[in-house]
Amino acid sequence: MPSNADTIFQRRKLLAAGAALAGAASSAALAQSGLPFSGSAAQGLGGLPAAGKGPSTADIKPYEELANPVAEDARKVLTIFSFSCPYCRQHHNGIAGWAMGLPEKWLEHVWVPAVVDKDSMIAATAFFAAKQRVANSPPRVAARSLAEWMSRAYDLVQESKEMADPKRAVNAWTDLVGESINPALHKNSVMVAATRVARYKITNTPSMVMGGRYVINPEIVNGRQDMFLQLASGTASMVLSGLGYRGK
Repeated sequence: MPSNADTIFQRRKLLAAGAALAGAASSAALAQSGLPFSGSAAQGLGGLPAAGKGPSTADIKPYEELANPVAEDARKVLTIFSFSCPYCRQHHNGIAGWAMGLPEKWLEHVWVPAVVDKDSMIAATAFFAAKQRVANSPPRVAARSLAEWMSRAYDLVQESKEMADPKRAVNAWTDLVGESINPALHKNSVMVAATRVARYKITNTPSMVMGGRYVINPEIVNGRQDMFLQLASGTASMVLSGLGYRGK
């Protein structure tokens, strides 16, 4: 088990490694990927194709910046995902591991299910029920437990034939959560998730929103997880710098 000093060092190392990608330097990541921008590494919401191939790497920024940042998310990193998205499944473990390296007193990582239709609403309700079950655990234990549950949820949605039948799907979610699910208890959380998807104009999953200001997704680096996590680190570094973080 790493010491607290080792953990702090790893957080600093992780964020420092990505800092060079912040701002204009992030454009270098596109060239280093050796691949043209194709828009093929993310899925559109509701299972639709991702939006357009976009401009050349010479003209594109490595992130979208909101004209009006969302103050309530200034100290949050949101990962917006869909259990039906194969790219979310592909990047899940990488993002979950990366999030464990964030300085938790400065930036909180929050999983946000993309709520766009009835099926995704049911899945989001199950997600929040599972999240509630681990809520009383220490933060890092809860984060690991939830990430592991999400991996099983991806398997269920993308591999189980039960999900094609609405009644069997509800039973499958109940079994996965491990207890009966009361939708009324999680209605507000589901609504907040749907609001966030709309507020940040999310069209592809997975997407990450940094500090309520910057939005990134893997398609900018053709789905390369190593490059995406470097981009995430660089963008998080910009947010932390704005918050006054100095590596403590």
